[in-house]
Amino acid sequence: MQKANPAECLQDPWRAWLAQNDGQNALREIDRIALDNIAAHAGVTPGNEDQKPSNADEMPFMMQALNIDPVDVETNDPEAFKSMQAACSTCANKGGCRSDLRDGTASERYLSYCNNADRLNALRADPDMLAP
Repeated sequence: MQKANPAECLQDPWRAWLAQNDGQNALREIDRIALDNIAAHAGVTPGNEDQKPSNADEMPFMMQALNIDPVDVETNDPEAFKSMQAACSTCANKGGCRSDLRDGTASERYLSYCNNADRLNALRADPDMLAP
């Protein structure tokens, strides 16, 4: 007895499924699910671009460690603030950042790992963004 090829065994059921289901709608559903998963990972809801990422909790503390007023930055340049939150939320060194913030060494070490180092340096150079 000859063994059936697994690919051939799946062809008929696959064709039957495609005939019964609109393949385009299935692909749209897959895309929607993928988008939902990506949004959940980023901490936002799809279609709500004004929502803040939830994984940027360290950012205001880093700003404060660098004598930058996070409220002034968010108030005066909300787009830059959101962009910095997005960069912070993708950080691969959260543990090191939190440790440096906790130990009081963040201002000495952030340049080596922070996704926002250049922006933070620019903010530090702006006297209007410094904490009183």
